Amino acid sequence: MNKIVDYMLAGKFIIAQYEGYPSMINEAKCGVFTNRDGLANSFNDALQMTSEERSKKGNLGQSWILKNHN
Repeated sequence: MNKIVDYMLAGKFIIAQYEGYPSMINEAKCGVFTNRDGLANSFNDALQMTSEERSKKGNLGQSWILKNHN
């Protein structure tokens, strides 16, 4: 979970497998939280996006983290 902040700062689209409360990624709309059962579907969904769409979502995370955790 510590790396999520690093990935958000780098402007990366994030797929996180996590069983806890999905807050920052959902709030920023910069990726998805999934459990192990949904992991393959999350990767497939991400691969269906263009690289531009993933970049736009990643940039949302960067903007959100700088605004809310600077």
